[in-house]
Amino acid sequence: MNINNFNNSPKFTALYVSKDGMGPIESELTDGLSSALDYNDGIEKLDKKGVDVVILKDSKSPDNRAKIVFIDSKNRVYKINGKDHIKMEKSWNPGFQIASYRDGYEKVVEAIDKILKGQITTKTSKITNTVREIK
Repeated sequence: MNINNFNNSPKFTALYVSKDGMGPIESELTDGLSSALDYNDGIEKLDKKGVDVVILKDSKSPDNRAKIVFIDSKNRVYKINGKDHIKMEKSWNPGFQIASYRDGYEKVVEAIDKILKGQITTKTSKITNTVREIK
């Protein structure tokens, strides 16, 4: 998998980010999500297990939202709830006038925990559109 060309994690762990094609708001939200995940111990544990976490543009979303993918060392993608990715949905907090991927962060952390505990083991068996987008 040629994902090393968009690794911008300060800890150089298994977290990779590509903001190509994202709008400015989605790009900022992705930065926030990436920063929050950088401080999650699960990312380093996944790295030791040989699993990479990739944040990239959701090409099917008209809003250029991000999606998260978990890839093993054999380039197979973990299936989360029957899909090869987790979609990030924006939430808006009118009190603070900010948008966030907060709910998405919680979904990602939950998926990380389940992969580490062996509760999510199903992976794709053939190349999916998401894998093509990463290459």
